[in-house]
Amino acid sequence: MGRTRERGTRRRGPLWWAAYYAGAALLALGIGEFAARWKIEGGFSAACASLAGRPGSWAGPADAPLVPDEELGYVLNPAQPGMNTLGFRGPEVSPKPEPGVARLLVLGDSIAYGEGAFPDGLRERLARREGGAVEVVNAAVPGYTIHQERLYFERRLGSVDADLVLLQYCLNDHHRFLHRIAADGRRLLALEARRGPPGNGPAWLEALVRRSYLLTEVRRRWFRRRLAPSAHGPWESREDIAPAWRDESWPAFAAELAALRDAVAARKARLAVAAFPIEEQLDASRLASDREGTLKPQRELARVCAEAGLPLIDLFEDFRAAAGRGERLFLDGMHLSESGHALAADLLAARLPL
Repeated sequence: MGRTRERGTRRRGPLWWAAYYAGAALLALGIGEFAARWKIEGGFSAACASLAGRPGSWAGPADAPLVPDEELGYVLNPAQPGMNTLGFRGPEVSPKPEPGVARLLVLGDSIAYGEGAFPDGLRERLARREGGAVEVVNAAVPGYTIHQERLYFERRLGSVDADLVLLQYCLNDHHRFLHRIAADGRRLLALEARRGPPGNGPAWLEALVRRSYLLTEVRRRWFRRRLAPSAHGPWESREDIAPAWRDESWPAFAAELAALRDAVAARKARLAVAAFPIEEQLDASRLASDREGTLKPQRELARVCAEAGLPLIDLFEDFRAAAGRGERLFLDGMHLSESGHALAADLLAARLPL
């Protein structure tokens, strides 16, 4: 009996224990990975589908405002009331405007989307314009980036003639996809936005992190904790807008903008860009201490638009002046209040190259 116990003990040498703890660690990581996918994707089957490398089957409610789309990521639900065949809310749009009527087509995200947004104000102001009527077509889709807006224009709006296409620029436009639609209908932060910029680790570790929900979430939380608060501004720790301050995001943005310009020109139309600030950029103390850093996105956008030969309407200075007068321009730091939409409509109506 003693010899048997002794032989069993000998078998459990350092290599055995190393393998034992490595296996336990891998099991714990596997459980953590599945739990992270379960939480983020919203259920057991969706977590299994993500592990298999395919999206879960759509199981969202029939009246969900957004539904998945293979190319665009998602689109407005065509089953919603008031949707037209082009995929946005509003009456059907004829291929050509009425004779003597100029057409303005607005591309944008949730800032431009919805009833009462600045395109509605533009419609009212331009209806009173001297020199002819202007038809305003609002094709904005919540959460869209410039990549999606370009694809949307090429895929669904290419048959619509316009005199001017207005691209509403927001600081979160620097992703290919900022959001995605989960199997249960929720809008989630897209994985590429959640992962953030590549780290400085070995290539194999970076590849592992980009595949793992668990490791991505660990790095994301560590990154946000390390940067906040930051002398570089509150945006540094925000996945949605931080890329606008990173040099590496601008070449891809410039390429998308040039491609949209060319697609618009192919329809015999012109493209203009309107840049909207966020509320934190209007802070007087921040501007006094680091104006150059705070306004880096606007400066880079001006450079990119100049290189592409596109007119840029930068709303920053007018918004800053209005904020200095005590006007409440934002609801949540990014989306505009009624006063913010009215100010934007006034400025754009006066400056659009129509």
